[in-house]
Amino acid sequence: MDKCRETARKFVKQATSNSSPDIYTQAVTTCNVDLEGLWSDISGHKGDNNVLENLLVAEACLRDGHAQKTKDDRNLNVASSLLYWILATLPPREELASVWSEFQLADEEGHKNTIISTYREDRLKATIGLRVITYIAPIVPVNEVKYGEDILSSLAMFSSSSDPWTTNEAAQMATNLLQRYEVKLREEGRLGNVIEGMLRRKVKPAFSKTKTPAITSAGRKDMHPIPKPSFDPTLFDTGTKPWKFKEGYIVSVLKWIVQQYQNTDHNVIEQHFPLLVPAILSFIDDENIPYKAAGCRLLEVALGPLEQAGSDILRRTNLDSVFQDALSHCLLSIPTITPEKDSVYLLSFAYPAIFTVIRTRFSAVTKYQGCSDRPLNTKSEAELEKDSQLRIESLSRLVRHHIISSYLHTSSPRPTEDTSISSYPHPLLSTLLLKQLAEAVSSLEIEAAKYLQDIVPLLSSTLTNPFGLAYVPLLIAASQCYQSVILNCWPRLSRWRGDILAGICTCWFRLCDEKEDGVSSNDEEPDDRRHLRSILKRLIILLKAIEFEKVYDFEAELKALVDADDRLESLLR
Repeated sequence: MDKCRETARKFVKQATSNSSPDIYTQAVTTCNVDLEGLWSDISGHKGDNNVLENLLVAEACLRDGHAQKTKDDRNLNVASSLLYWILATLPPREELASVWSEFQLADEEGHKNTIISTYREDRLKATIGLRVITYIAPIVPVNEVKYGEDILSSLAMFSSSSDPWTTNEAAQMATNLLQRYEVKLREEGRLGNVIEGMLRRKVKPAFSKTKTPAITSAGRKDMHPIPKPSFDPTLFDTGTKPWKFKEGYIVSVLKWIVQQYQNTDHNVIEQHFPLLVPAILSFIDDENIPYKAAGCRLLEVALGPLEQAGSDILRRTNLDSVFQDALSHCLLSIPTITPEKDSVYLLSFAYPAIFTVIRTRFSAVTKYQGCSDRPLNTKSEAELEKDSQLRIESLSRLVRHHIISSYLHTSSPRPTEDTSISSYPHPLLSTLLLKQLAEAVSSLEIEAAKYLQDIVPLLSSTLTNPFGLAYVPLLIAASQCYQSVILNCWPRLSRWRGDILAGICTCWFRLCDEKEDGVSSNDEEPDDRRHLRSILKRLIILLKAIEFEKVYDFEAELKALVDADDRLESLLR
């Protein structure tokens, strides 16, 4: 054991000074010792400065199976003691919790590598600790341990490789162990109880000091909330947010928990909802963008099975308005106050979350509209019609007050007095917003026709931008949004056919000019250009399929355009 410990001590000095992200421990000398001898040696060298050294010794002794014996009571007790010691040493330090949000937004090759190098010892400790757990897991099955939620919580901390305290190897080992335990617990019908234990013992205490005035202690909407002060004195009090400044790993634990819910587990989710809601709202209401994004993602995943099952828990608890209000504040994080990179990061989670909230709240309406035997037995027809109107109002508010207004705020699709050219200084964000607009139009269906006067000029200006080919994904998003408009609002498109054709044809001209000028080189046209061409052709096919009013001869109008410029022949005919 002395030789093994000596080589482990040397390895610690070498490893902590090495900036390489790879972790090797084969250099540590193995030792032929049983579990009891291993635990006795580790117990004699306990201490904060010896944690990594002890883990390396344990890994070396267990690597070749020397210390693994039969599952007798004595061995089980020793293995349990070793396991709980490891679980106590694994949680990341407070310093790592404070850099979690910074790590999420860091560049892959820049600041992120600096953080990895700074906390290399912590990442090494996590990786070696999980290796040891992997070795002793067959001896101490989670279903035989008194506190299985402790093991699952510790493993879930390292289940995401996007955390600064986790390596890819550690995340893979944690995921494999969690999957093994999840299958076993689900077969025994105990997974829901274990998850509830994790929520009560690990998650709830971390959020007990964080104020969520929009909800009651039972996880319902507070109909008489206490107004928030103009300045929140707890903003700089780290003690009110231990989940952010001390126990940052709670994010990963919650991510793993919500991912375990299946479509058949809606009853379990409803039971856990009062424990999930305060945590999710605390994330969404936080001023830090990565935490907001994490809350949005947690909400979307948690509501997925409820949406599929047609659960009415959001209606019963009135939480749909609470979630929509909280998410609406996230949608305001746009340039110039919020950098484009941060805005795209947050909105890519916030918009799917708010769409999921609306679909879950009004899932009965969707089933009602698609059911031939109406009305449904679960609700009266009058109630469903009322909910249908509320659904339209929610989607309309999202379109007018967020998607369109954000697009107009961050770009200039309508030329100003000083210029005749539209401007898109934030193409990534503009592309994201157009994708959300397409989804909103598909959800509103014909009700989206009332916004054609805003949508059509906006899309046509985007397609006619002379610099549009500098960022083709924006043009593709605009074309796909037009496709959604045509499919859902075709009865009201007669007066807009000229504007739509102008956008499509002008974009086609840009593609033709680029090819003629040799900008695309003599090679084949890039895939994104070919994809854009195919969408534009599809739009013309859809327009031809519309039976416009008899006063319009659409085919004659298309022929006139082809006669004016033969480059349009492959598009319009």
